[in-house]
Amino acid sequence: MNTPQNEHDPSPSVAGRIVPSRRECFEKLHQLFETSASVCVYGLKIPRPDKESVDLFQSLVPKDDRVAVRPMFGNISAFVNGNMFFGVFGADLFLRLSIEDQKELLKNKGSSMLEPMKGKPMKDYVVLPKTWRAKPETLRSWISKSLEWSSKLPPKMAKKETHPRGQLFSGLLSRDSDLRATLKLEGG
Repeated sequence: MNTPQNEHDPSPSVAGRIVPSRRECFEKLHQLFETSASVCVYGLKIPRPDKESVDLFQSLVPKDDRVAVRPMFGNISAFVNGNMFFGVFGADLFLRLSIEDQKELLKNKGSSMLEPMKGKPMKDYVVLPKTWRAKPETLRSWISKSLEWSSKLPPKMAKKETHPRGQLFSGLLSRDSDLRATLKLEGG
């Protein structure tokens, strides 16, 4: 499996093929998420990220070899040891945090628990205040806390997709093997 590349490491050749840089990877992700219109899956409206949110996410993803970026919820998320720790849901940035850090973050106006489905918050995930977009150092500090805490969680093992939606998604991504390799996606 290829290690993630960073901006300081131009696209090296691995076993005769070019491995896209982090920048090239995000350019391909932009192509996947060209539309910002919501997508309806089984009656559930899933908001798509806008270009500004994807660009902000890209600028904030930690430059750490343990971090993998891949699509999630029809959006983009960062993972460590298979555990999602930072992502975009529509125009919202969210983090996975310890209970203590959740309580501290939720004291800030504009923060809330992440609810991909109305009335069903995701345990451990908090939406960052939109007003913080102008404060990249504050965002990076919280993202570092999230990465540190999430990296201590037990690693998630790759699962074989048995659900039709998972097979469809895998089929769509299998068209671009370089993107799959860059995003460190498991499976065929």
